Amino acid sequence: MHRFNLIGSALMLVLCCAVFPRKKAEREVALAGQLVPVQVLRTNCNTSAHFRSFHFTFRGREHALKVGRADCNDLRKGSNMLLQHLDAYPDVFLLPGYYSKGENWAWVGLFVIGSYGVISSWRHLRKEKT
Repeated sequence: MHRFNLIGSALMLVLCCAVFPRKKAEREVALAGQLVPVQVLRTNCNTSAHFRSFHFTFRGREHALKVGRADCNDLRKGSNMLLQHLDAYPDVFLLPGYYSKGENWAWVGLFVIGSYGVISSWRHLRKEKT
């Protein structure tokens, strides 16, 4: 049982460590990013919520951004809109007002729970060996 908990907790830590750099970049863009104009190329609004997105160009490069149903329905091909962006993170764009501190706290909570699970399971496995 403790071995299963150790593996699950370790996987949770790996997932959190993979997500943290992107979340850090999003936080910095939300707090210090400037509004930049982008041109909408195409939208993908007829799919489920997980895949709803739009493609746009910024400085000659194409990017994609996931959006909610209301935002997606407002987008039209060829229209211009403003997104938050920082030059330090060339692939991170946010809709104005998108940033949620609660989401970051949730990831921190998962990291803490995963860390506790790894430490606790490792200690129990060590005790079982002796």
